[in-house]
Amino acid sequence: RTVNMAYNGRQEEGIANLSSLIAKNTKFISLFVGGNYICDKGLKNLIKYLQEGSKISYLFLDNNNITMKGAEYLAELISYHPFIRAINLKNNKISDEGVIMLFNAIEKGTKIISLDLTNTNITNKSIDRMAIAFKGKKTIGNITLNRNKLGNESCVSLGKFISSNESIIDLNLSKCVLAEGIEKLFEQLSKNKALTRIDMSKNSLGKKNQSFLSIIPCLKENKFLTEINFDDNGLDDTDIKILCHAISENHTIKKISIKSNDYSSEILPDLLTGIEKSGIIRYLEYDTSKFSQVEQKQIEFTLQKNINKK
Repeated sequence: RTVNMAYNGRQEEGIANLSSLIAKNTKFISLFVGGNYICDKGLKNLIKYLQEGSKISYLFLDNNNITMKGAEYLAELISYHPFIRAINLKNNKISDEGVIMLFNAIEKGTKIISLDLTNTNITNKSIDRMAIAFKGKKTIGNITLNRNKLGNESCVSLGKFISSNESIIDLNLSKCVLAEGIEKLFEQLSKNKALTRIDMSKNSLGKKNQSFLSIIPCLKENKFLTEINFDDNGLDDTDIKILCHAISENHTIKKISIKSNDYSSEILPDLLTGIEKSGIIRYLEYDTSKFSQVEQKQIEFTLQKNINKK
C-alpha cells in the first residue's frame, strides 16, 4: 500500500515513469518522494497521473525544489482529488502565495488531517488564511509550521485558529519568532478544546520576556493539553519558577520538556512542588547536567509518585 522512493535521485524523468506506475495501481495509498530534486514541472507530471484514478491519500514531497507554481498544481489536486488526507511539503520554497492557494483549496471541503509546512518561507499572511480555511473543520489533526518566520503578529491568528478549531491535536511552532506576541497566543490557548500537544521550542520566550507570565492563567484554565515543549527558549530561573507555578495548577499535562535553557539547580524546590501539585506530570525532559545525582533522583522519585497514582 506504500510507494517509498524517497531520496532516490529520480528527478523529472524518473518521476514521470513512477507517476505512470502509480496511475495503473489503485492499491497504493501512501507516496514518499522526498529528497528527489523534484521541480514544479515534475510535480505537474506527478499530479496529472494522480488525477487519473489514483487512490493516493498520503503525499510526502519534502526536501524537493517545489515553488509557488508547484503549490498551484497541488492546490488543483486537492480541489479535485477526494482521497488526499496528508501532505508534507517540508523544506520547499512554497512562499505565502503558494500556501495561500493550498488553503483556498482546503477550505472548499478537502478532509486534510495532517499538513507539514516546515521551512516553506511563509509568514503571518499564510497563518491568517489558515485560521479562516480550517475554521469549524473537524478533520485536521496535525499542523507543523516549524522554522518559518511567522513573527509576533501571527500569534493573534494562531490564537484564533486554536480557539475556533475543535479537531487539531498536535501543533508544532518551533523556531517561529513568536516571543513578543506570545501573550495573545497563550490567551487563546487557555480556551482550546482539542489541542493536546504543542511544540514552542526555540522561540526565545524567556530572556526577561514579561509576556511569559501569561502562561500561568493559560495552563490553569486549559483542560486538554497533555504535552508541551519549551526547549531552547532562554528560560532562566525566574521563568522556570513561573512555569512551575503554572503546571502546579494544571491537571492534564503529563509531559513537559525544558531542555537547553538557562536555569540552574536553584529551581529544584519549585520544580518538585509543581510536579507534585499537578498530580499528573509523569515525564520531564530536562538538562541533567544542571543537577547532582541526588537532585536527579529527587526529580525522578516525584515523577514516579505521579506515575504510581494512575
